[in-house]
Amino acid sequence: MKRLILYSLMLLGVARPLYSQTELSLDEYKEKVLSYNQDVKSAQATIKAAQAVAKEIKTEFFPQLDGSGSYSYDFNPPVLALGSLSLDLKAPAWSAGGQLTQNIYTGGKLVASYNSAKIQQDIAMLAEELSVDNISYVAEQVYWNTSASKAFWNTAIEYRNILSRLYSTVQTRYQNGYVSKMDLLKMETSLKEADYQVSKAQQMHTNSCILLHVFMGVSTKEPLSLTDSISSSEAAMIVPYENVLQQRPDYLIKTREIALQKQKGKIDRSEFLPKVYVGGSMEYGTLLLNLNNNTIWSPRVFAGVSVPLFHWGKSRHSNKKNKALMLSKELAQSAAADEIRKELETAVNNMAETSKQIEIARENLDVARQSLDLHTFSYEEGKTAILDVQAVQLSWLQAYVNLIQSYLNNKLSVAAYRKTVSE
Repeated sequence: MKRLILYSLMLLGVARPLYSQTELSLDEYKEKVLSYNQDVKSAQATIKAAQAVAKEIKTEFFPQLDGSGSYSYDFNPPVLALGSLSLDLKAPAWSAGGQLTQNIYTGGKLVASYNSAKIQQDIAMLAEELSVDNISYVAEQVYWNTSASKAFWNTAIEYRNILSRLYSTVQTRYQNGYVSKMDLLKMETSLKEADYQVSKAQQMHTNSCILLHVFMGVSTKEPLSLTDSISSSEAAMIVPYENVLQQRPDYLIKTREIALQKQKGKIDRSEFLPKVYVGGSMEYGTLLLNLNNNTIWSPRVFAGVSVPLFHWGKSRHSNKKNKALMLSKELAQSAAADEIRKELETAVNNMAETSKQIEIARENLDVARQSLDLHTFSYEEGKTAILDVQAVQLSWLQAYVNLIQSYLNNKLSVAAYRKTVSE
């Protein structure tokens, strides 16, 4: 039992309280963490990139204007011979102009590409929400574990004080010849173990505080005080499963991925549909055969059409591919829905059970405290052995640890529920 208690105290972090100047509630801590976290900032940058891609694709709906120009100089101009007449071509030749092109029909590729970009933008925004949910959950875990470590520190100090008081009693009884030195040595050993326990736990708590500071991007030397107490039961309003699905970013991402796959299928099909474009151009420059350096305007209009005819069944294979990918996306969405149902029911059950455990632990601590008082008094009267008192002390410590642990479990279960329902 003693090893279990020592392990629990070290694991959860027994240490000195934070010497604090700055008070920090849970909501304030989460806000600071979210404003600093690199994953959230990266998700925000991804949103901006997705917005830029959508705007980039939208430009392809409008006419495209391109300019061009050329210049050449022939150091040995050729001679144009026309029967008995020969003409020397001029050495320089140049032209400048522009071309305006407008896509009329691309087989639906442009529309599908634009829709895909808008869906990618939605996915990026949902991914940011998912990052916020995950980071908020971790922030709550860090906050409550650090808060719990302060409660465990107080428990460890109180346990050490209980041992000290009993040691004084044993020392007095030993000096008066009522007990053997064996009892005194047992108490000295217990005190040394308690000292080691506090020292080891402080190391764990310091690491916890480092995480608390680093997670929100402040110096580990900055003093903080956590104002929200671990010693209270907490609950949350239950959200129906159907509503949770519409709030969960990861599930909504699966939904948008299905829509995205539909647009990708349209893009693939556009490869096998006709394409039509029109345009016009204007050039100004020397004639093709520059005889006298005269220039001319050369306007031109054009239209083009491309009709796929035979590609060895490529469209059929492309269609099969997209159907298989669509089925894969739908199955992934269904699996996500099942996982969310499991998480929701587990989180609700954990909140209910941890609330019950708090009440049980409170009652157990009351009994353990009464038993400790009675056994301590009986030992002082010489009616109880030292081993019985030490066993009761450990029972009291275990009861106190269980109570704080139940508070912590309750806080973490509520945090897990908030993450599950994406609050």
